[in-house]
Amino acid sequence: MAAKSNWTENAGLQNLSDNFLSAYESGQFADVVLHCDGTDVMAHRCILAARLPNLSLQLGLVNSEKLKVRCNIENISLPVLKCILFYAYTGKLSLPPSEITPDLMIVAIRYELWDLIQKMRTYPTFYSATTTFNIEHESVAWSIDKSYLLKNNNLSLVRIVPSVSLYIDSIVITCHLNMDPKTNLVETGSINIFLNGFEKKFSVSLSCYISINSQRSKLFSLYVGKHLFTDHNQWYIPLDISGVPVEYCLDLTCELDFCDGVSSSTIREGWMSSETPVSHFYDFSTLSNNLLGLLSISNCYDFAIVCENLTFPVHAIVLAARSPVFNRMLQYDMIEMRCKRVVIEDVKSTIVQLMLSYMYSGEIWDLEYHEAFDLYRAADKYDISVLKERCSWFLMSFLNVQNVRCLLALAYFHSDHVMMNRAFKFLEKTYSYVDLGSF
Repeated sequence: MAAKSNWTENAGLQNLSDNFLSAYESGQFADVVLHCDGTDVMAHRCILAARLPNLSLQLGLVNSEKLKVRCNIENISLPVLKCILFYAYTGKLSLPPSEITPDLMIVAIRYELWDLIQKMRTYPTFYSATTTFNIEHESVAWSIDKSYLLKNNNLSLVRIVPSVSLYIDSIVITCHLNMDPKTNLVETGSINIFLNGFEKKFSVSLSCYISINSQRSKLFSLYVGKHLFTDHNQWYIPLDISGVPVEYCLDLTCELDFCDGVSSSTIREGWMSSETPVSHFYDFSTLSNNLLGLLSISNCYDFAIVCENLTFPVHAIVLAARSPVFNRMLQYDMIEMRCKRVVIEDVKSTIVQLMLSYMYSGEIWDLEYHEAFDLYRAADKYDISVLKERCSWFLMSFLNVQNVRCLLALAYFHSDHVMMNRAFKFLEKTYSYVDLGSF
């Protein structure tokens, strides 16, 4: 019997955002001080590493062994810094479009915040139709000469595109293909992009989409990615093109978007004014993925959970933000805080791993019934209320005459009135089929 669930995945992601907003506003366990425009802003190096990796790298936070780091922030205004940090912690922007300046887009491009850039580009009231940044789109297509390739076993095609608005002279794009003469199949391929006249004082970002097509239809995409030219003016892209028959009449298409982050003075007059809050402007998915990636970043752990002889390196700010129980444990001078570790003896290590995955990402995947049962109890123990609710609805979706007694007992011991009421209503309809046993 399936229960109609009032719980959605978005509830877990919204809770993730809310919890990290509280952590940002409180400054608890902050180990980075960002000094900007005469003001100190507190932050956490693990959050910066996950959400703003280029800024973290520029500030030297990645390999720093200092317990607390103080950094001067230049070329970023305080309002823009706070806006970027708010987005990093919550996945949301809480400003009306009239308060979002062109500087925000420039900083987002500088630090390659592609999710934020994409959101701002698609939000209709962010800026008017006037030009804002030096952006160029180039579309290059090569019709591959199969007769030349069959004869010489390799082929090099070059396109030189003059630059109109960027601080470079031209863009040289070279395509290389090699064929296996025994099979007449393409063996290797690559694209090389060279910026002629590139000056290091300007960084140029590039979005690239490459596909291969026959005369009848598109065969497959070869590469979709982004690159930031800073110290070098070349980018080599290997293409996974092996096995394509040369007998095809092929067209290789390269779609490129360049931006050097340089803006003109007319940008400030081009933004449309609106006092409508950007309440729907969020990207919880990227927030979730970035924070989950923290579990694989090996150089910024500051705490550990030990369970069944396994050690799980974790981050104190994540534990404190997501669990009131861990927060109290870490906030006061308890033995766990002094030892920088906690030993969990009454929960299986597999369940601890699932719990940590949820605490970092706000999501749970491929949950089994027996796992949900144990995870429910762990969530209740550490007061992770939204995870407990998630497991509760999952368990109720499997409610039947065999497990109703067990779920009713579970609900009673953990004060889950929703599950208890549902179990009692189920018993009212099916009590003649239920083995009441030791009820």
